[in-house]
Amino acid sequence: MSRMRIKQAIQARGLERAAVVTPPSPKRLIAQQIEKAIAQQGLTRAEVAARMKTSRAALARLLDGDNPAVTLQTLEAAASALGLEVIITIRPKAKGGI
Repeated sequence: MSRMRIKQAIQARGLERAAVVTPPSPKRLIAQQIEKAIAQQGLTRAEVAARMKTSRAALARLLDGDNPAVTLQTLEAAASALGLEVIITIRPKAKGGI
């Protein structure tokens, strides 16, 4: 099917405005879980930063899911400061997944 025909088919079905949903990155998911653990443990960011021997600003950057400079190593350090560990697995996609 040509590009033009695909475009016409999309427009005919009203899909040209369909939102593209991108799953969160693994780093963003880990950062979100760390934020949740901080809240569950009743800690402040200042307390967690002190445990990590870093600044609150550095911790804020770490927890920013859009910051490309955040490494898994620093996320692991934050998790460790909360008594947690990061485990990453790879598994087959669910049927119908892309």
